[in-house]
Amino acid sequence: MYGVTKCVVGYSGGNELNPSYSEMKDHTESVLVEFDPTLISYQSILEKWKALSNPYPGADRQYRTAIFFCNEDQETTARQACGGMEDMVDVEPITRFYLAEARHQNFLARL
Repeated sequence: MYGVTKCVVGYSGGNELNPSYSEMKDHTESVLVEFDPTLISYQSILEKWKALSNPYPGADRQYRTAIFFCNEDQETTARQACGGMEDMVDVEPITRFYLAEARHQNFLARL
């Protein structure tokens, strides 16, 4: 996506240290998206996410649908992006992000 500078898979949303795929602990599988806000807005990224997303209510913490935000503006934008899906999407502050194992990176490109 134009303006996205980094997109990697990992784990976030938990407090336990050093989660892994086989020992997720209290984390959620996540995608870290770094972007240049002069080229693409947070709102545009969330619009793409919403178009591709299929939230599943009641999923385990590992597979829940969540948006992690970095500041109040992002929180407001994230909550607006969830319009109609508020009961299915957790919106919460970002916690430490742990990079997933190499075999989980670029998964779709290897199919």
